[in-house]
Amino acid sequence: MGFKIEQNIEAVKIDQPTKSKNWFTTDIDFFGGHFGAKKKERFYLDMRTLLAADVDLRTALEIITDEQEKQKDIDTLNVIYETVIKGKSLSQGLAASNKFSEYEFYCIQVGEESNRLVEVLDELIIYYADQSAMKKQITSVMSYPLFVLVITIGLVYFMM
Repeated sequence: MGFKIEQNIEAVKIDQPTKSKNWFTTDIDFFGGHFGAKKKERFYLDMRTLLAADVDLRTALEIITDEQEKQKDIDTLNVIYETVIKGKSLSQGLAASNKFSEYEFYCIQVGEESNRLVEVLDELIIYYADQSAMKKQITSVMSYPLFVLVITIGLVYFMM
């Protein structure tokens, strides 16, 4: 008495937008206007909380978009929202926004396919929390030597 298990696995081509290599048309933001680690951590935390509370994905994206203050963040989340409304997955929406890495894209895709999206979002929250803490630590470690260097250059200039 044996069982035969058949799996229908198909290769699915995912359309990922190409990133522009033209330096003249890229948006330059020196003061953290991009969708950085803290914003991603907050996005994943909000998304995880809403999905764990059994809120559907469309409503969760609407709620997260409504609480944003900056227009660039609203635009980024609207791209994700519009992609999801068209019937594509959250991972494809992240890829369409061009603000998320391939690591995030594939993690979310695995979470969607395995029905463990909340657990994957937990891991992404931890990842970006650690990344933010590391960046803060590096900044604090490098500030003193930079301060000493500037003072030294100023003293040498004054003495000359």
